[in-house]
Amino acid sequence: MDLYFISKFEESSILNPRLQRRIVENIEKDEERQPRGVGGRKTCWNFHTKGVKEVEIILSWIRDITPEASKTFTNPEGYVYYDPLSFRLVECWGLDYEEGEEMRVHNHFPYTLSFVYCVNSPEGSSPLIIEMKEVFLNEGECVFFPSYLFHHVKRTPKGGRCVLVGNILYVHK
Repeated sequence: MDLYFISKFEESSILNPRLQRRIVENIEKDEERQPRGVGGRKTCWNFHTKGVKEVEIILSWIRDITPEASKTFTNPEGYVYYDPLSFRLVECWGLDYEEGEEMRVHNHFPYTLSFVYCVNSPEGSSPLIIEMKEVFLNEGECVFFPSYLFHHVKRTPKGGRCVLVGNILYVHK
């Protein structure tokens, strides 16, 4: 079984600069965020419900490819024992990393699948690390992985790393 599945959004060079602006404009300003340097600056957890056009475009594409991505995590023969159209996006947020920020080791259990869509990744940005394997995402690439897998981002040496992240549940009809 593969640890992850990566797909590329073909219109990313047009959409991503606008998407990054929307994420940065919507960074939470509250005092309850994580300590400076940990986790990047984030939007609200339900960013997908805010009517942001650029987010809606990416999430529509993500919903379309989720059935294909899910097949990566089935049995070795690729036979599907479930309804690949029964996945539902339930959380989504944006993260923007300044120089020196990191994301500590964590997972997204009890969700089914998680994704990270790379909006911006300046040269030298830290990779996403899933179960100790480095995943270097190019701008416009989205990685899907089972939510129970541990992942993190090491301290990034330069600012501007920006991602759209989310969690997906399997909801049997």
